[in-house]
Amino acid sequence: MTASRFQPSLASRLRLWVSYQRYALGFAALSASLIWLSVAHLPWWTWPVTALAVVKMLSFAAFILSRHSRKVRATAIAAVRIEQGRFRPESVESYCGDPCFRLVAAEALSRAGYPRSERRSLIREYARRESERASATIIFDRQNGQVIT
Repeated sequence: MTASRFQPSLASRLRLWVSYQRYALGFAALSASLIWLSVAHLPWWTWPVTALAVVKMLSFAAFILSRHSRKVRATAIAAVRIEQGRFRPESVESYCGDPCFRLVAAEALSRAGYPRSERRSLIREYARRESERASATIIFDRQNGQVIT
């Protein structure tokens, strides 16, 4: 099976969609709540500020929604590796730097048969490592031709 032939059932696709889009759905729900709160309970002059906040949240939700195909592709690649017996938990480490893609890592580890507690500890450790990598300082010493981290 190749990643392009990865075709989960309709129920599985729906579960993945809801799982992978939960942050976008949360931002959309929060936006709707802010609109309702502003219109129903706040003075009219707060509406422009609320509108700006809602536009920002909805644009972020749209960004999250737009990444769905990449998340499904990453899941498909992991599924192929699992099926071929080549899956290693370290292969999802790079996903753990982004909270949205941590869900993909959790799904891959779940499909590979890792228990929930082990999945959580692996993802927590990988997220810590990714955070350290993201905040690392790299200095280039051009005189001596060295890279210092």
